Amino acid sequence: MTTDTHSEAPSTFSPAAPVSSTCIRHITLQQFRNYRELWLQVEPSPAVLIGANGSGKTNILEAISFFAPGRGLRRARLADITCRHAEQGGWSASLRLERNGEPVQLGTGVEISETGNEKRLVRIDGDTMRSQDAFLPHLSLVWMTPQMAQMFGEGQSVRRRFLDRLVYSFDHEHASRVYAYEHSMRERNRLLSSSHADPAWLAVLEQKMAGYSTAIAAARVAVLDHLALPLAETPTTFPKATLELQGDAEQLLADGMQAVDVEEALAHRLAAARRDDGRSGRSSVGAHRSRLFVWYHDKEMEAEFCSTGEQKALLLSIILAHARARTLWQGTPPILLLDEVVAHLDESRRKELFAELESLGAQAWMTGTDAADFGAMPGHFQTLHVSEGMVCTGRA
Repeated sequence: MTTDTHSEAPSTFSPAAPVSSTCIRHITLQQFRNYRELWLQVEPSPAVLIGANGSGKTNILEAISFFAPGRGLRRARLADITCRHAEQGGWSASLRLERNGEPVQLGTGVEISETGNEKRLVRIDGDTMRSQDAFLPHLSLVWMTPQMAQMFGEGQSVRRRFLDRLVYSFDHEHASRVYAYEHSMRERNRLLSSSHADPAWLAVLEQKMAGYSTAIAAARVAVLDHLALPLAETPTTFPKATLELQGDAEQLLADGMQAVDVEEALAHRLAAARRDDGRSGRSSVGAHRSRLFVWYHDKEMEAEFCSTGEQKALLLSIILAHARARTLWQGTPPILLLDEVVAHLDESRRKELFAELESLGAQAWMTGTDAADFGAMPGHFQTLHVSEGMVCTGRA
């Protein structure tokens, strides 16, 4: 039995002719974190947010991150984002983009009713959309925070989430597949916990999981393939990273099995695992079991065992390689959100970072507490001074 679930994930991407970079030109926030109201106009060039800890620098990056699928770079509860001085619940954020020379208005936010119910809003040029996935054709975002380097020592779910965010930039359907897969998996787990599970319905859910798993794996592998060359031929002295993905579907695809046969094989494995999965309360087969390994190439050392500084440098190396890959294969770089990125870099690597951003033509948003750390950046980079929920523009 086959389904309509989406094994059509691309295994290759065709190189695209470069086009104008997408950039943010205006940001409007209402009742967001420490911003009761903010209206900010910026230039297309990279922006540096300078201010003391707690002034609201990262809050601006977080607001931008809500224009990608998920819960933003902090993974916060939506209700917790509302400004503590707000007279009513909810918050909103909007961006005006320039994309291929044309303006696009994106809006998102949360309305909170008197009973505490949350309603997420997603709008493009005033039209209401069903989910954040609608932003993907208009805006590609990748971010790095100081906490993200810890993913190398944390569980595999954090690494998979990081990888899937990289895939979103290449495959706009990937997020919806991941959500649908997780929904099918939860339904299967719920049924297996019941003493009267319907075998026919279990078979339908397992076929869906198998189809989504195959498509998710194919998309993940394709993006890793396209990251390999930019990682190996980095123009910087940042450590070279090697990425490896292991999983059920990934192995079958690597063995040369056709997607439809991979689906059938995974569905069979899921059916055979019903008793054990029912006892454990979790599914033992599928895309949620894939494992991402990152290696420091020159040292032949897994990132998990590298120093904190090496882990942060490896992560930055991956993000920059992803930006180069997307520029090559999609024609335009992503917008980069780099929180406290220069804090762990020496002067030579800071210069390399600024040169790389200039070469990419990407709009990057960086934060820092000391303007001197950005003294080597090109003169056309813009500086935004942040203080207690207020932002002033200026030049370094």
